[in-house]
Amino acid sequence: MTLQSSGNDSLTVHQMASADGGRSGSSMDVDCSVGDKQTQVNIVWENSELADIQHNRAYHLTMINYINDLEEQGPFNVGPMPEKPKKGIEVLVNAKLGLLRKKSQVLSGKELHEYLKRHMITPATSTLSCPMVSEANPKNLNDTRHYLKLGFEILSQSNRTNIDISINYGNWLNKAFEFYEVEKEKHDTWKEWISREVGIGDSYARKLRKLAEILGRYHRFKELSISFSELYNHLKQIKIMLTNNGDLAAFWEKSTGSTASRPNTGGGPVGPLAGSVPTVGLIRPPHRNRTNRHKPYNKNRFKKKIHLRR
Repeated sequence: MTLQSSGNDSLTVHQMASADGGRSGSSMDVDCSVGDKQTQVNIVWENSELADIQHNRAYHLTMINYINDLEEQGPFNVGPMPEKPKKGIEVLVNAKLGLLRKKSQVLSGKELHEYLKRHMITPATSTLSCPMVSEANPKNLNDTRHYLKLGFEILSQSNRTNIDISINYGNWLNKAFEFYEVEKEKHDTWKEWISREVGIGDSYARKLRKLAEILGRYHRFKELSISFSELYNHLKQIKIMLTNNGDLAAFWEKSTGSTASRPNTGGGPVGPLAGSVPTVGLIRPPHRNRTNRHKPYNKNRFKKKIHLRR
């Protein structure tokens, strides 16, 4: 049996796992072809999905009888048309096709490595800026080309900086959590503490910590120009790739010139944002003008105090 969707995607059923025709929960192995990619996955029918299949089967059987009666007796001698199921079979098919296409498109191993490599960029050697449209005042399509290239480069560098800072900040969160585990009797839960003291949500903090835990030692991931969410979606397969392939792990572990991960040897800021913004010279804490509490004797001030006391 083959299920065909739009385009060149198809699912070919090889084996039914249940002995009762799939009426009490079943699974099957299918070939999933997405474009020119072929993979085999296991599809499982949930009880609710099996119930939808039963309702659609009963509806279509009843509809066949209705059509036969309509043909033989005419429209005046047949009863009302059968009621359609709340969820048509096409909804179920499209949902399964979408799920299987998603599974078949999961990148792993060497393929994932090459995909990530294509998204590596070198850091900009100077500050990039793109003017406002009203400032550049382009006259035609050709005038926009330079600024489109420049703007895309800025976006790419922004994504690269975001991944760099995200990994570094995740390291800080992991270090803070280590301290919390030692001192937690003095505080609320970690979720409450991080929310109150830092303002970051627990879910986002967990993602940052997990990202840093897996990728923290692999410096080249900080050269990636992809969004945080996209990198996090690949995180499980990246971990498997780094664990199972020593050569690929060595490639990603190679040290780079990432600014946010460099030790702070100058006078710039320290912490998660170190190196993410340019600094000039030594940054010192603001000067506080402290007056001497042992002020010299002032005759007028002394008289004024005596006057106030009276």
